[in-house]
Amino acid sequence: MDTIENDNLLTHQLTYQKLSEKILFGDLQPGDSITIQCAADMLNVGTTPVPEALRRLIAEGTLLLKDNRRISISIMIKSRLRDLIEIIILL
Repeated sequence: MDTIENDNLLTHQLTYQKLSEKILFGDLQPGDSITIQCAADMLNVGTTPVPEALRRLIAEGTLLLKDNRRISISIMIKSRLRDLIEIIILL
Protein backbone atom coordinates (compact mmCIF):
# COMPACT_ATOMS: atom_id res chain seq x y z
CA MET A 1 0.00 0.00 0.00
CA ASP A 2 1.44 3.37 -0.90
CA THR A 3 1.48 6.50 1.24
CA ILE A 4 -1.57 8.09 -0.42
CA GLU A 5 -3.69 4.99 0.22
CA ASN A 6 -2.52 4.88 3.85
CA ASP A 7 -3.33 8.56 4.32
CA ASN A 8 -6.80 8.08 2.80
CA LEU A 9 -7.47 5.08 5.03
CA LEU A 10 -6.36 7.01 8.10
CA THR A 11 -8.49 10.02 7.15
CA HIS A 12 -11.57 7.83 6.67
CA GLN A 13 -11.00 6.05 9.99
CA LEU A 14 -10.40 9.29 11.89
CA THR A 15 -13.51 10.86 10.36
CA TYR A 16 -15.59 7.89 11.48
CA GLN A 17 -14.05 7.96 14.96
CA LYS A 18 -14.49 11.72 15.43
CA LEU A 19 -18.12 11.59 14.28
CA SER A 20 -18.79 8.65 16.60
CA GLU A 21 -17.33 10.61 19.50
CA LYS A 22 -19.42 13.70 18.68
CA ILE A 23 -22.52 11.53 18.89
CA LEU A 24 -21.42 9.61 21.97
CA PHE A 25 -20.48 12.69 23.96
CA GLY A 26 -23.64 14.62 23.10
CA ASP A 27 -22.37 17.19 20.62
CA LEU A 28 -25.09 15.79 18.36
CA GLN A 29 -28.39 15.01 20.05
CA PRO A 30 -30.75 12.10 19.35
CA GLY A 31 -33.17 13.11 16.61
CA ASP A 32 -30.87 15.79 15.16
CA SER A 33 -30.40 15.69 11.39
CA ILE A 34 -26.94 15.66 9.85
CA THR A 35 -25.71 16.28 6.32
CA ILE A 36 -22.41 15.49 4.66
CA GLN A 37 -21.47 19.17 4.57
CA CYS A 38 -22.50 19.71 8.20
CA ALA A 39 -20.38 16.76 9.35
CA ALA A 40 -17.40 17.88 7.23
CA ASP A 41 -17.57 21.39 8.68
CA MET A 42 -17.97 20.12 12.23
CA LEU A 43 -14.98 17.76 11.91
CA ASN A 44 -12.87 20.16 9.86
CA VAL A 45 -12.38 17.63 7.05
CA GLY A 46 -13.26 17.54 3.37
CA THR A 47 -16.49 15.95 2.25
CA THR A 48 -14.82 12.88 0.72
CA PRO A 49 -14.43 10.73 3.89
CA VAL A 50 -17.79 11.71 5.41
CA PRO A 51 -20.18 9.49 3.38
CA GLU A 52 -18.24 6.37 4.37
CA ALA A 53 -18.36 7.36 8.05
CA LEU A 54 -22.10 8.01 7.75
CA ARG A 55 -22.64 4.62 6.05
CA ARG A 56 -20.76 2.84 8.83
CA LEU A 57 -22.74 4.62 11.52
CA ILE A 58 -26.02 3.81 9.74
CA ALA A 59 -24.98 0.15 9.52
CA GLU A 60 -24.24 0.16 13.27
CA GLY A 61 -27.59 1.75 14.06
CA THR A 62 -26.05 4.92 15.45
CA LEU A 63 -27.58 6.94 12.63
CA LEU A 64 -30.92 6.45 10.89
CA LEU A 65 -31.50 6.87 7.17
CA LYS A 66 -35.07 8.10 6.85
CA ASP A 67 -37.45 7.64 3.93
CA ASN A 68 -36.75 11.15 2.66
CA ARG A 69 -32.99 10.32 2.55
CA ARG A 70 -32.35 12.49 5.60
CA ILE A 71 -29.93 11.15 8.18
CA SER A 72 -30.61 11.60 11.87
CA ILE A 73 -29.04 10.58 15.15
CA SER A 74 -30.62 7.45 16.64
CA ILE A 75 -32.13 7.49 20.07
CA MET A 76 -29.68 5.60 22.28
CA ILE A 77 -30.67 2.89 24.66
CA LYS A 78 -28.32 1.94 27.48
CA SER A 79 -27.22 -1.37 25.95
CA ARG A 80 -26.39 0.32 22.64
CA LEU A 81 -24.45 3.04 24.41
CA ARG A 82 -22.39 0.43 26.25
CA ASP A 83 -21.62 -1.31 22.95
CA LEU A 84 -20.42 1.94 21.40
CA ILE A 85 -18.23 2.75 24.40
CA GLU A 86 -16.62 -0.68 24.15
CA ILE A 87 -15.95 -0.17 20.44
CA ILE A 88 -14.35 3.22 21.02
CA ILE A 89 -12.17 1.81 23.80
CA LEU A 90 -11.01 -0.95 21.47
CA LEU A 91 -10.12 1.57 18.78
